[in-house]
Amino acid sequence: MTSKKSSFNAKYVFLIVICLAYLVASLINAEKATLAFKNFLIHFFSFLPIFVVMMIMMQLVQLFVHKKDLISKLKKISGKKQKFVYILAGIFSMGPLYVWFPLLKNLKDKNISMGNLASFIYARSIKPIFFPVLFYYFDWKYILSLFISLFIFALIQGFVVDYLLEK
Repeated sequence: MTSKKSSFNAKYVFLIVICLAYLVASLINAEKATLAFKNFLIHFFSFLPIFVVMMIMMQLVQLFVHKKDLISKLKKISGKKQKFVYILAGIFSMGPLYVWFPLLKNLKDKNISMGNLASFIYARSIKPIFFPVLFYYFDWKYILSLFISLFIFALIQGFVVDYLLEK
């Protein structure tokens, strides 16, 4: 019970500190504090549509990608397609990595190669959910080259881990 209470309080510490900073700034220089707050509102409302798209994408992934289905499909795949499927699973996996550790241990116990698990972990750095933000800041060429390079290096990392563990 106390852990929930402390986490509840921790959620609002940042908000309280920011509000106090604006209050102190407004006491020192009201014009600059007002200008800063107006700039905050401008940026907040310019990012709001992007965050809405990100939330919708996250909900769709959560709705259509179930961990149990993913586990059963990953266990059935063999051969050369296996690394690609593990990379795709890593791309669309949601949540913090530590939540996936029991699944990864389960797959390791089922004799799935460590290279596939390494590819899965590396591919988690590719997050389609952040594409709207990336498109807001960067050119599509940059995003495509980033996606392709991360995909290729996830594949390479899987092969390197398999190679090193065979010796």
